[in-house]
Amino acid sequence: MSPKRLLIPVLLLALVCIFGTIGYYLLGIYGLRMNIIPQSWSMMDCIFMTAISLTTVGYGDVLGIYEHHYYLAEIYTIFLLFIGMGVVLYVVSEATSFLVEGHLKKIVERRRTLKSAKDLKNHIILCGLGDTGSSALTELITVGETFIAIDESEEACQKITEQFPGILTLHGNAWEESELQKAGIERARGIIACLSDDRDNVLLTVTARVMNPSIRIVARAKSLSSESKLKAAGASSVVTPTFNGGLRLASEMIRPNVTSFLDQMLRGKDVHRFSEIEVKETSQLIGTKLSQAGIRQKTGLNLIALKDRLGNCFYNVDVERMLESGDILIAVGTPQMIEKLKALCS
Repeated sequence: MSPKRLLIPVLLLALVCIFGTIGYYLLGIYGLRMNIIPQSWSMMDCIFMTAISLTTVGYGDVLGIYEHHYYLAEIYTIFLLFIGMGVVLYVVSEATSFLVEGHLKKIVERRRTLKSAKDLKNHIILCGLGDTGSSALTELITVGETFIAIDESEEACQKITEQFPGILTLHGNAWEESELQKAGIERARGIIACLSDDRDNVLLTVTARVMNPSIRIVARAKSLSSESKLKAAGASSVVTPTFNGGLRLASEMIRPNVTSFLDQMLRGKDVHRFSEIEVKETSQLIGTKLSQAGIRQKTGLNLIALKDRLGNCFYNVDVERMLESGDILIAVGTPQMIEKLKALCS
């Protein structure tokens, strides 16, 4: 049962209370005119009579209905009791169901998630928790990235939080500005768009680019025809699983050992994997030759390539090259080794 469904019985109870109060008030006016009662009933007395009737408290006849043998009011009270008690039982039943099914817990968890999301900075937003999104989520957890996931399926979000306690998830449409704001898109450094429909990914890409012009957007395209549309919408990079799957099949046939090697780098926490680290302006490595930087000795990493700020890539990098701010170091090592290099480059 959704929280909105609880609104229906509450409104129904409120309508019964209003109906009961107005009914007694009108009966008071009618009884006075017909000389059945000496004076009409105040609105407060009518509200009080309705409340004690619905709750069956039994404080007595506060309006003097029985004392003055006001039979029409007695019939009305009997009618109100039957209708009111039915509504009260319905409300209690729905409220109990709401609590038993865990919706109160979900509301508390959502508020906790929203509070935690406000503290996120330089994080990644993962949109979509289908097969592709779940695989991306597992990799983000493995490498220790800070991220928050959004999916329109409440069941998918619940499954992830049960499988990975502590992971922040939001239930909602990822392409809506309100959900992206809750996920802290203004402070995020990247967003992964892997929704089930390419049109939704295009809409998400456009929305994210408008809300944060500098954010890196990696989008999934089901078809090759959608790749150009996603790029035009503002995606930094587009991944097509069907195309990449075809390349993988061919590679597995032609160069199985290389494929097996790369596969092992994407499994488990303790295996080696490729990673890229930017040399920051505050890094102690700036102005140091690679031969003197001691990257291998300090981190255990193997430096594979280097990309300078102009976009030029260098393989088998010259050890006499001076490191500069903005250089991207591409290395192979365990996640623990990568963290050590990040510390050196910060």
